[in-house]
Amino acid sequence: MVADLVAAATTAGGDVAAEAMQDNTMMRWVAARQTMGKANSDAIDRHTSGSAHSEAKAGDDEGHAEMDRAVAGAWLESCGFGALPAGKSAGGLDGAQAAHNQHGDVYGAIHRHITDIMPAVVLKTFDPVSSPPTDAECGLLWFYAYRGNANEQGGKDLVTWDYGGVQAADMGTGMQSLVLEPLQHCFAFAVPSTPALDAIAGLGCPVVELGAGTGYWAALLQGRGVDVLPLDHSPPTPTALNSSSNVFFHGTFTAVSAGCPADLAAHSDRALMLCWPYNFEVDVAWDVECLDHWTGNTLVHIGEWVQARSATWGTGVGGVLTSAQFPRGTANTNSSGNTTSRAFQAGAYTRSLLSST
Repeated sequence: MVADLVAAATTAGGDVAAEAMQDNTMMRWVAARQTMGKANSDAIDRHTSGSAHSEAKAGDDEGHAEMDRAVAGAWLESCGFGALPAGKSAGGLDGAQAAHNQHGDVYGAIHRHITDIMPAVVLKTFDPVSSPPTDAECGLLWFYAYRGNANEQGGKDLVTWDYGGVQAADMGTGMQSLVLEPLQHCFAFAVPSTPALDAIAGLGCPVVELGAGTGYWAALLQGRGVDVLPLDHSPPTPTALNSSSNVFFHGTFTAVSAGCPADLAAHSDRALMLCWPYNFEVDVAWDVECLDHWTGNTLVHIGEWVQARSATWGTGVGGVLTSAQFPRGTANTNSSGNTTSRAFQAGAYTRSLLSST
């Protein structure tokens, strides 16, 4: 029977080995997604049913923090990082910190694991005319939409429209609430990599980071012997969120001090490190304020930059920027990327020109 199925698939023009590998990857991804979904649901139940939270709603800040920690803890356990010191649980208040202390860069390991089990079709954007889904991809999308969403049988679209193209199902809810937000809130908005950390350490100079959040990048750099001063407007704490705490992060991996752009004037002898210092939906360009106060000569930017296609910065800012010039390009629907404001990028580009003359 197997031989007959393989022969039929080959006759139909399918790549049997590649499709079988994607089928296996999809089953792993759906199983992981369901595990994370259960962790999320259990956290909601605990938050709303406990005597201390009888009046609480699952959507409040404290509830979101509990759900983030639970999902991040489930990812840690799925990667084998659940073995922590006595009294520590992967999904607890300081679970991420304990896992990092015990195992090192667990965030990078989780990212590699997710990349390994993420089916290509889930991240792929199709065009209904020029590149529609193949039969095999349609089968994977059906499996993802129905088996991956067991509580929504029959009520989940296989694909959704996005910028004129067809995109795989559930890119919003599943990816956002079960992958991106929990991990970003518990660790950092950007995932560290060995080449990036080595490049920063290789600068051979002290560093000041503003908007350090959890201090995850700073902690990894400190582990490499780098003198890093992490600053944040509201250093996060591992306690329940409230109106005076950092709404983005849940705890720290190293000591993070309170600081704002004006404080950078006292640290211009250090390289300035900014990791995703901008939210284009809020449009508060505090990254520009950093350049206004910091007068150093080494800037470390972690994130996207203006697209590779030619872009005119404007009068007196250096003329036309091409992909062959500073900075390198990125493929993002937002022409300046999502991680720093265009004004910041223009200012950094201007400073690079001035410093080279």
